[in-house]
Amino acid sequence: KMSLKIFPTNFVYWEQIHEHEKIKKELLSVISNYEKLHEEHGEGLINATTSYACHDIHNYIHSDILNKLIWKPLDNLLKKINTTPYDFNLHYKKSIISESWYTKYNKNGMFNIHTHQGEGQILNGEIYNTTFSIIYVLKDENENNSTNFIVPFGNNISPISRDREISFDTSNEKDIREGTILIFPSSLHHEVLPVKIPGRISLAFNVRSVF
Repeated sequence: KMSLKIFPTNFVYWEQIHEHEKIKKELLSVISNYEKLHEEHGEGLINATTSYACHDIHNYIHSDILNKLIWKPLDNLLKKINTTPYDFNLHYKKSIISESWYTKYNKNGMFNIHTHQGEGQILNGEIYNTTFSIIYVLKDENENNSTNFIVPFGNNISPISRDREISFDTSNEKDIREGTILIFPSSLHHEVLPVKIPGRISLAFNVRSVF
């Protein structure tokens, strides 16, 4: 008899958002109003700006849209994980959006390698830990997406990955484009490679969960 136990590990999940054009129009308006009241920053960015310092734009987005961008895709992700042929299941009791922001890219705009890992918080006596991060490619005229996910050299996940860098360049996936939601563990390193056509806008969300 031979058996295999798979431990939870890094992943990137993506799907296209239905009614993207309608949602895009609404969110571009939200961003336009938001940026009039909040200062943008460029820390960690080249030829780009972000509202990360405020990180609460989700409070200005209608709950129906958040359901389509966050909670339904998360449910789809969990269904996919929990129907794999391995004996690992992932369930959470409840989740909240802890931070959210937009980033706007000019020509050759890029975002240095980083993670969204953060500390947990206690709400009503329960500990919410940072679990998932979500990127919504809101506006992008480029043919290929610019997000690159990385397990850096020396990251001691296992001997398989310790001595080499492992990356997932989403520009090679033609179905990752404007209107795509990407979900991944908040601890997964990623970067935005230089954007060729200016005007790219993405929204990012961090989710904290109780398991």
